Amino acid sequence: MEYPFLRMIGLGSGGAVDNTKYEWQYDELIPVTDTSSMNYAAGGTKYTVANGGHFRPGDLFLVDSEIFWVIAVAGNDLTVKGGMCGTTPAGHNGSVTAKTLYILGNANVEGSSPGVARQVVTSQLYNFTQIFSEDVEIFGSEVEMNEYGITGLAKLDYRMDKRLRELYMKMERGLWYLKRGEATSNNVPRVSGGMAQFLGGGTNKAGATLEESDIIDELEVVFNACGQDEVPSLMVGNSWVKRKMTGWYRGLIQTGRAERVGGARIDTIETDFGTVDFLLDHLVKPGELYFVNPQYIDSVVLGSRVLSEMDATLPGKDHIARRILGEYGWRVKNAQTMPWIYGFSTTT
Repeated sequence: MEYPFLRMIGLGSGGAVDNTKYEWQYDELIPVTDTSSMNYAAGGTKYTVANGGHFRPGDLFLVDSEIFWVIAVAGNDLTVKGGMCGTTPAGHNGSVTAKTLYILGNANVEGSSPGVARQVVTSQLYNFTQIFSEDVEIFGSEVEMNEYGITGLAKLDYRMDKRLRELYMKMERGLWYLKRGEATSNNVPRVSGGMAQFLGGGTNKAGATLEESDIIDELEVVFNACGQDEVPSLMVGNSWVKRKMTGWYRGLIQTGRAERVGGARIDTIETDFGTVDFLLDHLVKPGELYFVNPQYIDSVVLGSRVLSEMDATLPGKDHIARRILGEYGWRVKNAQTMPWIYGFSTTT
């Protein structure tokens, strides 16, 4: 009956929105590295890169051990001067594996004029609110019956508690797996997209065993792209992942003497890229492991439409009924900092 991830982020944690479609902005810093797949001959004056917008005249960049100076930028073609700062001009073969270009800053000559200001495109991400509800009723005869100590209207409260727990679990599973859906007519509901809407394609293990190195690799990718502060602080997975993680370190655990206590449990791992906690969640499908930054995930509520109880008793019907209804949506920011792994074996 648990819903651990939903409990962690909280319903309505992102505040109220005033429309069934809501937006948030996304942009990024200009990267300080780029790549090139061209074969560069020593002493050349042109270097073709993957993203010319990462460069401006006056930039210095490093390829292998040679430093280049950018004279002009035209699309993805850089006019360059190699062998700068006493480095040796050389050829750089990037046709097989793309060479990495490390941008080292900008060096201007005396009396230089202002350059062209650069900026990245700001995108508007969006989602929809979704109407969630559950219905509860008891019949007239049930009000008068004593069923295992539960009598009268207490049965209605008991059933409502059960339906609420079920609703919360289904909402959390929707947070993991739902894709965004627009109400194209009065007969089609709005659906709020969850992690599946905003996260990338993930890493497919294709039936292979999950290894400790897989976790380190995913954290390293985020570190190289976004820096230490954006490395995920939490892993979320099902019971198989938890058992695997404990198994990796079981032989390394040292405990004090205890006559009636045995076993081991690992809840946190230390890595080269920071400390990562593990949240055990039965609502994540087996064979999947998510790396999340909880501070970038929240839930919004449409106006004042929080989950509330309303009377749903029909006149003349021999029953007492209640309806629980609220309207919420999910917001997932900085999704590029939250990788995931799927398709690994759950038997080995």
